[in-house]
Amino acid sequence: HWFFLYRFLYLRLRYYWLRKHAWEDWVQWRCEQVAAFWKQIAAELRSVRPDLRLYVDAGFFNLLYDYEPEEAYQKMREAGFDPDCYLDDDSIVLGPQLYPSDYRSVRMRETRSYERRPVAGIGLDADARANLLLPEPVEPWADLPLAWVNFHERYFEDPIGRTDPLAPVNEGEVSDVEWRISQLAGPRYHALEGQVAALANLDPVLMTRGGIRIPTKGFEPWAAQWAAAYRALPAVRMSDVPGLSDPVLVRSYEGDDAPIFYLLNRLPFPVEGTLKFAGKGECVDAVSGEALDLSDGSIQLEPYALRVISGAQVSGGDFVPSAEAMAWLKPLRAGLSEAEIATEFQAEADEALTAADAGEWARFYLLMQQSWRWQTLPPQAE
Repeated sequence: HWFFLYRFLYLRLRYYWLRKHAWEDWVQWRCEQVAAFWKQIAAELRSVRPDLRLYVDAGFFNLLYDYEPEEAYQKMREAGFDPDCYLDDDSIVLGPQLYPSDYRSVRMRETRSYERRPVAGIGLDADARANLLLPEPVEPWADLPLAWVNFHERYFEDPIGRTDPLAPVNEGEVSDVEWRISQLAGPRYHALEGQVAALANLDPVLMTRGGIRIPTKGFEPWAAQWAAAYRALPAVRMSDVPGLSDPVLVRSYEGDDAPIFYLLNRLPFPVEGTLKFAGKGECVDAVSGEALDLSDGSIQLEPYALRVISGAQVSGGDFVPSAEAMAWLKPLRAGLSEAEIATEFQAEADEALTAADAGEWARFYLLMQQSWRWQTLPPQAE
């Protein structure tokens, strides 16, 4: 008993000394030691098979429910993960883990920023969505040689078989199973918003999805089409095409045999636009193998669509949301510019207006889902 008490007091004193005199140095040292451990395992793997990589989940996004992004990043470092320690090693693929169900299921809880999220039933739910989908929270991963994203599926459990049983079934010998699980997924193409955000923000070479269940019911055609396009991409970091990031993101890769590029519509609305080419041979859809006529550069994309095309080097272009999309987005931007904004929300409102004025409609769409918007503008009819 006294031994354990002594150890407890001894460790607490060491902790307080570190916090006061050498905390940041100790955190950095610990991150380096953890990285050295993972690199040793990766080296063992490659000694057996040179093509193997070690994938490590840093579990970052859970922290965003209780901390702002910069503070969450520091908490991750204090747990032993610092992406900067892996910049020189492509044998390890470090990545965050996303929780698509939480886009819809997170509810208010006490957080350090609770005072700035006071809207009952909306607050943290809205801000968690923004933090899970905007690029800023994952900036620490942006410079890694390779990235990986896992989508962990949560589920919802309820004793509905006991609280609301099916009477015709229970009249006989057959009875309900009391506890049931279910899972939320967005309808149709809306279910792809997590994958779209992950590809736009991190250009990961691998996306995986799992958990207790993998929900696809209701959006199988969209998931299958998107997954086929993603599998057609080379497993490398691709280069951003200047001026093409929002609402359509374009990245390219020279390729061993032919140049290849992809177009990602970051909006749940159709978009249309044109591409400019630095060099162009026969353009081919990398999924279907069909030859494409891009002589005038014009192309249209369905909501959240991913297209992969080989045979051309893209140098620029311009995309705008469809008339249908602008009929929804422009009134939202006009309402924001005319609204009386509380001082505490002015910076957020200015950021959203700046995005709209720059034609960054995908960013504007996400920023307008944060909790400050619900105190500034009424919900908009779909």
